[in-house]
Amino acid sequence: MNIGLLVLESDPTTEIELRNQLPDYNIYVSRIEYDDYCKLDNLDMEKQVIDAARKLPDLTFDFLVYACTSGSMILGDRVTTTLSYLFSSVRKVITPSFCIDNDLQRRGVKKISLITPYVDEVHGMVARWFSNDYFVEQERNFGAVTDREISEINPSDIEDNIDNFQDSCEAIVLSCTALPTERYLSHPKVVSSNGSMIDYIRRNS
Repeated sequence: MNIGLLVLESDPTTEIELRNQLPDYNIYVSRIEYDDYCKLDNLDMEKQVIDAARKLPDLTFDFLVYACTSGSMILGDRVTTTLSYLFSSVRKVITPSFCIDNDLQRRGVKKISLITPYVDEVHGMVARWFSNDYFVEQERNFGAVTDREISEINPSDIEDNIDNFQDSCEAIVLSCTALPTERYLSHPKVVSSNGSMIDYIRRNS
């Protein structure tokens, strides 16, 4: 199966985790032009996403993945609709926000805790997005500005928050594809950006 992966040019994590967890898939990567600074204005990047998609090889893709969680929340359905129209041979266009929501719905979750690496304004937008359909019991954000900073957040700090949150919610959402979350794939309550995309692709292949 062929996967077209559209990932921010500064993201050091997503490609590695998807290749590790989906070794039997052909993953073709195109990098999205991005000013690596975590703020809302930089996440409205529909043109850059489409430009990156056009650089993929001329193949039939089973999945076309726009791999930016907060960006996909800002662009909403319009980016998946546009990509589906422009690349009509693609079987399914997916985003992290779609896959996280799909995973939570499949589990019947109503109450979540939210952990993000983002600065306050981006974290707030993400929390509001989730609060449209879920009760956000507890929140924690780390204020990281760049994808490198996000990728270097100490795993023990993430784990401490997971331990503190897990008894008071039905699921703990780790939002951001640049945040390394492969170690939490087996945790029964953790739903992560990359983990949910990996799970969706496996279940729908």
